[in-house]
Amino acid sequence: MNMLTEKQSVCVYVGAAYNFAQNEILPEYAKKRMEKISNLSVRDEKKAGFGVLNYALEHMGIDADVRNCFLSMSGKPIHKRFSFSISHSKGLVAVAVCLLGNVGIDIEPLESRERTDRVLKRILCDGEEGTDSLVLWTRKEAVFKCRGNSKSFKPNKIDTKDEKTKSIKFAFEEKDFVLSVSAEGREINAEFFLAPSGEHLTFSEI
Repeated sequence: MNMLTEKQSVCVYVGAAYNFAQNEILPEYAKKRMEKISNLSVRDEKKAGFGVLNYALEHMGIDADVRNCFLSMSGKPIHKRFSFSISHSKGLVAVAVCLLGNVGIDIEPLESRERTDRVLKRILCDGEEGTDSLVLWTRKEAVFKCRGNSKSFKPNKIDTKDEKTKSIKFAFEEKDFVLSVSAEGREINAEFFLAPSGEHLTFSEI
């Protein structure tokens, strides 16, 4: 049975890369990209992203093959059956799946706040003052991935005020993370899961 309904628009799955790093179920474009990645940790995280996506589809009851994902003209990863977005950082992978329109996701460790604090003034749009720099960064990344209309990420050109986003904070293996998800044209009623256990993720909404 498909878990996504009009009320439940997005499902998000979070998992450790080491649990999925042996995944070989990959679309062709991802295989070609990974051939150019020399950093083994980054390569494992990217492979794990599709492993978590494959798990998510099975958990949600969506009969679709991850290997049929492809890139749009603008470079956005897409599938004809569903919309998805993958993010990874510091050994953790996050995947968002939506059937009702485009979706985007970004995950960052809390320790990245020092970096985002330094660039905050350069990424702000009018009216975004007062938002935590790391939360704002992840929202902009998520909106950018959701739109999928450009290959170039320019955070100062992405105004998050009128976008549909949801941001959470959670701990995973003694490390704190911030995650934001953006969905196209609708309020986000998201459900968050751990992979591969399928248990609900414990988090606080920001």
